[in-house]
Amino acid sequence: MKMSVQELRDFLEYKAGQYNQSGFIANDPVSVPHQFERREDIEIAGLLAATLAWGRRAQIILKANTLVKLMDHAPYDFILHAGEQDFRRFRHFVYRTFNGEDCVFFLKALQEIYRTHGSLEEVFFPGGKEVEIRQAISNFRNMMLQGAYPSRSVKHLADPMRNAVRSG
Repeated sequence: MKMSVQELRDFLEYKAGQYNQSGFIANDPVSVPHQFERREDIEIAGLLAATLAWGRRAQIILKANTLVKLMDHAPYDFILHAGEQDFRRFRHFVYRTFNGEDCVFFLKALQEIYRTHGSLEEVFFPGGKEVEIRQAISNFRNMMLQGAYPSRSVKHLADPMRNAVRSG
């Protein structure tokens, strides 16, 4: 199914209206990116929360907030300006199968993406072009895996183009 950037925005706006209610947000991992107003902070906090989003919601929220705290409650600024010394504080992070090595890889890959492309949107939809959602996710995955990466970290990045089944 091809979806334009505008169609995706419309769909997400519809879903946001459905779930953007204080009763739902407070006890859901979406509460983590909801702490922010800046688009880039929301993107980073949302991606990290989504990456951890399996298991008990309370634990997901706790661990995602731990990551935000380790980024001094400023994910975008941290990603843009972090050096090797800053990444060390994530080495002991663990949530289920996502460990410190995975975390540092994700943060460094995000740093490269933001320094090179400016936003996650540009990675999912290069040049604002209309692409199939599976292709958009694949674009992101490929960008994350451009540099050196730990082989164990690949399992945290879905590949919708591999063994994907088309419906219809």
